[in-house]
This record gives sequence, structure tokens and C-alpha cells, in this order.
Amino acid sequence: MKIDCKLCSDKIAKNLFKKHLKEVHEIDSIELYALDVLGYTNKCKQCGKNTNFLNLVKGFRDFCSNKCSSTYYANDKLVKAKRKKTNTKLYGGHPSQNKSIKLKVSKQLELNKLDPEYQSKINKKRKETCLEKYGVEYTSQSINYQNSIQNKLKLKYESITDYRLISKNSINYYTFKCDICSKEFTIHRHLIKQRFDKNIKVCTNCIKKNSYSYPEQKLTEFIENNYHGEILINNRTMLSGKELDIYLPQLNLAFEFNGLYWHSELHRDKNYHLDKTELCESKDIHLIQIYEDDWKNKNSIVKSRILNLLGKSDRIYARKCEIKYVSNKESKIFLDNNHIQGKINSKYSYGLYYDNELVSLMNFGINRFRKDKTIELLRFCNKINTVVIGGASKLFKYAIKINTWQTVLSYADRSWSIGNVYKTLGFKYDGKTPPNYYYIENNKRNNRFKYRKSKLVSNGYDNNLTEREIMFNRKIYRIYDSGSLIFTYIS
Repeated sequence: MKIDCKLCSDKIAKNLFKKHLKEVHEIDSIELYALDVLGYTNKCKQCGKNTNFLNLVKGFRDFCSNKCSSTYYANDKLVKAKRKKTNTKLYGGHPSQNKSIKLKVSKQLELNKLDPEYQSKINKKRKETCLEKYGVEYTSQSINYQNSIQNKLKLKYESITDYRLISKNSINYYTFKCDICSKEFTIHRHLIKQRFDKNIKVCTNCIKKNSYSYPEQKLTEFIENNYHGEILINNRTMLSGKELDIYLPQLNLAFEFNGLYWHSELHRDKNYHLDKTELCESKDIHLIQIYEDDWKNKNSIVKSRILNLLGKSDRIYARKCEIKYVSNKESKIFLDNNHIQGKINSKYSYGLYYDNELVSLMNFGINRFRKDKTIELLRFCNKINTVVIGGASKLFKYAIKINTWQTVLSYADRSWSIGNVYKTLGFKYDGKTPPNYYYIENNKRNNRFKYRKSKLVSNGYDNNLTEREIMFNRKIYRIYDSGSLIFTYIS
């Protein structure tokens, strides 16, 4: 698009017009040109302050702010009354609160996401707008944008303690010199911000000595604060070259922190976590696999289980507790607050109460995968930061006695358990399951049943593709656990 310059009658490309005014006519501001030559007004209709310039077609904004705009029209009683009357007649009130419009908009948004042609049109329009305004396809390619980012980063990172800015290699990469190790390092600006904001060493040379993520660092600090025995970090000797993130040799206990992205199928095969678990078992090491979303969303429960393993929990004796049947509502609340897998629907729930407070819970239900209606022990947990001595035995014996069950099935999650509680209750080992998988969406592991192929196809995805292919194309990836141990009780 070209614009006629009224000072020299030349036709100038819109994106070069400002440059033309400055170089040829020595006019510094395009707003000044528009104001003097085209006769635009730059005064706010409400308060009279100067307003921003839009373009040579529309001129200046009518108002200096949204506040002035809303005040101006709010004071216009005729406009206000007409708008309200029209909305009431058409929608029964404000359009945004109308259910049919809400539903229509949400459905259209979902359809647009699934329509490649629509997305292509949007991307094409976005590029055209950027080319028209800035002369480039993306705003990040604009020289003015890059210079503004460079200046902001320079002001922010030149003042970082212990690091001296040497050079700016590009819009994204910076070279610093570390005063601690006296070495230079190059780092991406996004990584600088992440490390700086979380108080992690910025220097890539220094951080290699403690090469772990911020959540893993916090996990290590928590264990160090609560355990005073020997702690080995990033140990590679016990597993013949494979790394243990945290190892406590006196307890034969190890912890592995699993970041969701780096432990997904993009970087780890389906047996990675299982192989490490079984390798640790062959060395008589109990490995705890802590997943990133559990550490973030169920932090208090994870810490409670760690303290239990370290012998730091409060103790209550089961003989001092009273057994009661627990309602489904109370059971779900207790599980959400105290069990790492959260709530579950169960047919039978029994709890131990200490001073009228629920401190231990055991849930049973009918196994949905077996036709013989086998009873399954679904959940068992204590109140966080608490161990009920003899609690599991007391609850299980009570449930068996009053229900006269002959067989009970249960699964032990190998990310945490090696099945000791089942051996105490008289269960027998009955095999193991292969690794289960979850889909990572919104930085959280989600149950695979939410993404069944039948459900995906009903939402408009290609029936000729497999579930995995559909999800992979959506960039929603799988992450595998270590499987489960199967235990069976026969009276």
C-alpha cells in the first residue's frame, strides 16, 4: 500500500513513509505531519489530553484511555439506553451472558482449532499484517523490536552479581564472564531469566558441578534438612554408570526426580523407569520415582511420604484408635488430602479415628477387569506426616471379618512401593504389570482413558490414525511409569 506525500506529491510505501518524512522533509514525527497537513485532531473527547496516533487513514484515537472512553459513553444516556434495550430484546441481557451465544462461540473455537485451512488463513493474515506494518513476516524480526529487547536485557543483566556481560551474540544469546570460575559462557536469554528468577547459578560451567533442575534442587535440600546420614548426589557407581539422583547408602534408599518433558517418550523409551527400578532392586536398593507434577501439585503428600521413609513421621498406635465405616464423601476428601493418587469411588471404606479424627483409611471395591467380581484393595493411606502403627493390619482384618471375603486383590505402585505392607497383611506376590502410560498435557500426567481413540474420533480426529499417532500429531506425548506389583490374599 502506497501513500501520497502532500509535501512532495511522491507515492511512498506505507512502511517506509515515516523514514521518507524524516530523511527528505526532515519531519521527525509522522503524528506532527498528520496533525499539520491532514488536519487531524489529537485531543481526547472526554478530558482533552493528547491521544495516540493510529494511522494515516484513521488519524488519532478519540480517547486517551479506556477509562475516558467508557466514561464518555456512560454519560451519554441515549446511547446507554439504546444499547440496553437492544441487548435485552435480542439476548435477554448482555450478549456475553447468553447461554446459546456462549455455546456457539465455544463450538466455533473448537472447530477452528481442528480446521487446518482456517489456521492457515489466520497465519497468512498475520504475516500480511506484519509485512504491511513492519516490513517483516514476524514482529520479532523487526530491527526496532530487536533493539528494544537488547536494551532491556542489557539494563537488566549488566547488573547481575558475579557475572560480567562480554557481548551480545544475537537477539537471543549472551556471553558473560563468571567471577566465580573466571570462565566465559554463552547462554540463551530465556534460560538466564529462569535461573536468575529462581536464584540458581547462571554460569553454565558452575552449574555443571550441581547439574540438576530447580525442583530437583529443592527435593535435595528437603532431604538434606531432614536426614543427617551420608547423601550421595548424581551417583554413578552403584548402578554401573547409570545415575542415581539422590542416594542414601545407610538406608539403601534412592530418589529419582522425573521431569515430565525429559522423561517423556521423546527422550526415554517405555521401559526406562522400569529398568532402573529393577536394576536398583537387584542391588537391594529401594528406588522412589518422584514425578514433576506430583512434586508441584501434591508437594505436602510427597514430602510426608519421604519423611515416613526417613523415620520422621508422628506416631499413633492403632490400639488407641476406633474403627468406623467412612462415608464416600469423607473418604474422597481424605484421599485427596493424603493419598498421592487422589480420590476413588469405592464400595467399602473403613477408617481409624483417633480423638474423633480420621487418621487412617482403607478402601475396597469390585475389580472391574475380572468377571468373578473379585474384591480389590483400592487405597490405603494415613494422615500426612503421621504413621499409625498397626493401622493397616487392624483395618484389613476388620474388613475381612465382617464381609467374609475369600479373595482380595491389590496392586502396588512400583514408583513408591516394594510391597512390604502386603507381605505384612498376608498377601502373596502374584506377578507384575507392564509399565502404564499417561499423556502429558498442561504440565500434568493425565489418565490415558481420557484419550481413547473412540473419544478422539468423536471429536473430529482421523479414524485412520491410531490413538498414539493422533496424540503425537497434537504434540501431546506419553510418559511411562514402572508398572505395578500384583498381590493376592486368599483366606
